[in-house]
Amino acid sequence: MSIRHAEGPSVAWERNLGALAPPATTRVPARGSRPAEAEVRRVRALPPGSPVLVWGGARSCHRLARRAGIEVDREFIAIPSVRSPLYLVEDAPEPIDYFCSTLLTLPPGASILAPLGEAFLAFVRAFRRSPWLGSVIPGRVLVGRRR
Repeated sequence: MSIRHAEGPSVAWERNLGALAPPATTRVPARGSRPAEAEVRRVRALPPGSPVLVWGGARSCHRLARRAGIEVDREFIAIPSVRSPLYLVEDAPEPIDYFCSTLLTLPPGASILAPLGEAFLAFVRAFRRSPWLGSVIPGRVLVGRRR
């Protein structure tokens, strides 16, 4: 599944990203299977210890972080997508467990799909403690610093 970045994040999304990292954080979108050299150079030019936030697809974010020399401190899963997340859940067992057991519900107006949706929710809740659950959701936000 690819994440399109035809347009930048919305104003609300920018505000949400600002809550994850200090105000002077360099924000870098991760796009595609090969990190853009301009973005890699931009991060590498930062002084060591500079805060960096990377957002996009999981693989793209991790590739960019590796190539640009970013030490990842925290990783968040963007649900349902990185383009318009309703939730940013830290990719760790406890937050994922809490999200699945407490916050995950069917959206309003989904009555036609309710039986299928309820079956899906039961499946997710049954496997909420599994280490692979966070890896199947592609949208990510990485918060870290330049090495």
